[in-house]
Amino acid sequence: MRTVHRFLAVIAIIGCRGDQEAKQGVAPGSNQVRSPDDPGALVAEYVRRDGLGEFQGPSAWLDSHTTFQSLGWDQGVVMVSSEISGSELREDSATVRVTYEWLAVIGGDDRGNPRVVPRDSIEVVTFELIKGDGTWRIAGPDLAPHVDVRTVLQNPRLTPNQRRDLQEAVRSRP
Repeated sequence: MRTVHRFLAVIAIIGCRGDQEAKQGVAPGSNQVRSPDDPGALVAEYVRRDGLGEFQGPSAWLDSHTTFQSLGWDQGVVMVSSEISGSELREDSATVRVTYEWLAVIGGDDRGNPRVVPRDSIEVVTFELIKGDGTWRIAGPDLAPHVDVRTVLQNPRLTPNQRRDLQEAVRSRP
């Protein structure tokens, strides 16, 4: 279920994205895209920013590089990895497939505390892009957040048990 408060429980869990952006050489909140002429690079940047937790709240980058207005989510995905797994380019449209490896689903309880439910699975998402005025934009889908487990583990609001369970789930992966 979508809410206006933009997935507040995950905002509390994600909180550290600016430091990670700085470590990767991207100014926090920057609208930088590595290659605006390449729809694959645009989707790769979307996936990177989503993994850092940028899309848990308002994002100027998301607003300027998509054709949809995300309304927010009650839950999201804790992912282990993502990979561009194919693309198709046409003159004014494109599709780019991304394969996500899930570790868990994360949301909030009635008191705003994080709730983590293990869910080991693979998801393949096909992003649709359109080109207008020489610029590529992502037309869909409007995904629930897909946040990297390393970002989630940095949050001080995780309980010791949640942190231990996530770390153990990562260690036990093949």
